Amino acid sequence: MRSSVKKVVRILSFFLALTFLVWLLDRIGWDTIGQAFARVGWAGAGVLLLVGVAENIFQAAALATALERRISLLRALTVSGAGTVVNALIPWEAGELLKGALLKEHTTSQSAIHGLVVWNFLMKLSGPTSTILAVMVAFSLGHGIEETVAVLVLAGCVVAFAPFYALRFLLARGMATLVVRILRMVKIAGKDPERLVKAAHELDEKIRNFKKDRPGDYWRILFFQFMARIMAWTSWYVVLRMMGLGYSFALSAMIYAGYSVIVYVTAMVPAKIGVNEGAGYVLFSLYGLDGGTGLIATVIGRVKNLSTNGIAALFAMLGGIPSDVAGESPVLDGEVPNHLMQPEEIRDD
Repeated sequence: MRSSVKKVVRILSFFLALTFLVWLLDRIGWDTIGQAFARVGWAGAGVLLLVGVAENIFQAAALATALERRISLLRALTVSGAGTVVNALIPWEAGELLKGALLKEHTTSQSAIHGLVVWNFLMKLSGPTSTILAVMVAFSLGHGIEETVAVLVLAGCVVAFAPFYALRFLLARGMATLVVRILRMVKIAGKDPERLVKAAHELDEKIRNFKKDRPGDYWRILFFQFMARIMAWTSWYVVLRMMGLGYSFALSAMIYAGYSVIVYVTAMVPAKIGVNEGAGYVLFSLYGLDGGTGLIATVIGRVKNLSTNGIAALFAMLGGIPSDVAGESPVLDGEVPNHLMQPEEIRDD
């Protein structure tokens, strides 16, 4: 019964968000949207695709490294692309199930799980780092938006990503009991916070062992993921410039940072299409810019994202979708907290 309710909620959320997106686009005007795409043109589309491919290659290199190079870079590129396409359309990181199932076709189940756990976890370090760096760059170069709003964005970066680091800090110092009390108090761990803490302990131990046994790969994964974030950041700048807007690099950096925070906060909303585009509209309005421009830029970014990853996903699907894709998550496997494993929340889609 509960499972059926969840499915109904997901379906309704998807159609509501899609309806909201169509309404927003219609409000802006289809002619205006068409003109924006025309200004980007084929040359601009080519540049965007190149930036998108570079981002995907960096992500794939990180994944292949996390899997101890048991799969080739090309294989990692197709698997990552397939998962990203699903994550862009379906909430709750459904793409991670697909990634795990595809990887298990080419390596052991244990290797697939371990590699995805490491990859996802380290994304929690590289993602926020690039976001805060973007804010620092924006402040140093002069972002051009109201100072109060800029400070709020910086505060949002800290607040949005702080709980993850706070949890790690407490666990690393043996304060599991305090963590359990906090989780019970804020009621985010259901009826079994002890299980969540145990899972977090196991996750933390895995990452520590990985860093100890393979320090070179640990830093390589972080580097590849960080470079992928830089490419996502660059995508915003390219899109806005190709649309004929005179936004500076610093303002683009602030837009990237603010969008990252909003997408992170809305990651658990049971819809993707419409929600992220709406985030672009709200963010630009908050910055004192044209909300319609923000929505159009977000739509262009999504088209770029789906195009570059869709090509890779097509190759991944040529062999058919593994039958266990609809089963239990190979990432979680009953041991890793789902809310700690949201790798795509700061992609530029």
